[in-house]
Amino acid sequence: MGDYYNTLYRLWSVMAFGAGTKLLADASEGHSSAEDMYIALTNCEGPSDAVKAAKDIPLTSAEKLLDICIKSGINIVTCDDEDYPAALRTLPDRPAVLFYRGDISGIGKNLSIAVVGARKPSDYSRRVAAGIVSTLSRDGFDIVSGFAEGIDICAHITAIKQGAKTYAVLGCGIDVIYPKPNEKYKQYIIENGALISEYLPATSPIPINFPHRNRIIAALSLGAAVIEAGAKSGSLNTASHCSEQGKPVFAVPPHDLYDSRYRGNVEIIRQGAVPLMSAKDIYSEYCLNIPHTIVENDALCRKLEELKAKNSVPSEQSESTGTKPVKTRKPALSIPESKAEEKQSEKPAKVIPEGASEEEKALLEALAGSDRPLRADELAEICEMEIGSILTALTGMEIEGIVTAENGAYSYKLM
Repeated sequence: MGDYYNTLYRLWSVMAFGAGTKLLADASEGHSSAEDMYIALTNCEGPSDAVKAAKDIPLTSAEKLLDICIKSGINIVTCDDEDYPAALRTLPDRPAVLFYRGDISGIGKNLSIAVVGARKPSDYSRRVAAGIVSTLSRDGFDIVSGFAEGIDICAHITAIKQGAKTYAVLGCGIDVIYPKPNEKYKQYIIENGALISEYLPATSPIPINFPHRNRIIAALSLGAAVIEAGAKSGSLNTASHCSEQGKPVFAVPPHDLYDSRYRGNVEIIRQGAVPLMSAKDIYSEYCLNIPHTIVENDALCRKLEELKAKNSVPSEQSESTGTKPVKTRKPALSIPESKAEEKQSEKPAKVIPEGASEEEKALLEALAGSDRPLRADELAEICEMEIGSILTALTGMEIEGIVTAENGAYSYKLM
C-alpha cells in the first residue's frame, strides 16, 4: 500500500462514485489529487450528482474499510502508486483502486495473454485450452483470465502447473466466495500470481460487473485467446475490449461448425480474429503482423522473436492430448502421478482425497468401481447428476491430477 492518506481518499472516491464509473472519472478531472477532489466536492454547494455523491459518504466510512482491509490482508494499490500496473494507466476509465491478494509486481514484466471461454465447455475445448496454455506457460507467458468456472479456471491452474504466473481478475469483492467450486483454487493463484478486483470488498457478483471488469483483463494482456464462445458469451466482450485497445484476438476454430456453443468463435473469425490452432499461431501473429508498439519492452520483443525462430511449439497432437514436452520452467504446483515402477499385480487402493465435495466423491467412487474409463454421460446415469455439474467437477479433478481423460472418457488415477 502506498501513502496512507492518498489511499484513504482514493478509497473514499470509489465508495462515493463507484468503481470504474463515468461519475468517478468526471469527478476526478481537474483535481491534482484524491484529497483535493474530496475537499473541493465536499465543500461545494450545488445540485450536481458528483457533489451529492461526495456528501453522502463520510471519510470515516473509508477509514473503517481501510482498517478492515489492513486487518484482513487485502492489499490496496491506487492509480497514484508506483507499483500500479502500467498497462492500466492508459484506460480512460482506469481503476482508481485495485484490491489484490498475491503479488502484482510481475505484471507487465513477461509476455501475457488472456485466455477466456465458456463456463461449461466441451471436452474438446478443455483439452485445447490446457494444451495451448501449457505451451504458452512453458515458453514464458503469463496467463490472465477471469476465475470463472470452465475455461478460465482451467487456464489458471494449467499455467500454475507449468510454473507460470497467472492473474485472476474478479467481478466481485476479493473476499467474496464466487464461484463456489473455484474457492479451493484461490490459494494456488495467490501463491503464483494474484487475485485482483477493482470492486470494494463484500461487493456481490452482479451481472453488470463482469463485462466492465473485462477491460482490465484485456489491458493486462497482449491479446485474447477465445477458446469457446456462444453467440452471447462474455468472452466476446473481452475480445471486443482487446480490439478497442488495438490488440489481436485469437479464436479456436470449432470442431463442429453446426455446434451452437462455438457461434461466437465463428463470428469473430469472420470479423478477422486469428484462427488459433496452436501456440505457434500466437507467436507468428506477434512476430510477423503486430507492430511492436504493443510490446514496448525490448527484452519481451526479443523473446517473441526467439520463440518464433526456434519454432519451439510442440506438435498438434501433444497440445490436444496433453502430452508433456520437455519443460523449460519448474512446475510450481505438484501434481500426483502414479509410479511407473508399480507392478500391475500390486495395485494400491484408490483413496478418496480429503476435502473432496460430495459430487466429487460420487464420481470418484463410480470411476473406482469401473474396470474401464467412463464418459461423462455414463457417469451422469450412474450418479444421477446433471452433466454440467459432472463436467465442472471432472475438470477440477483433472487439473489437480486426480483423474485423467483420454478420448472423452475418464479414469481415476491411482493415489
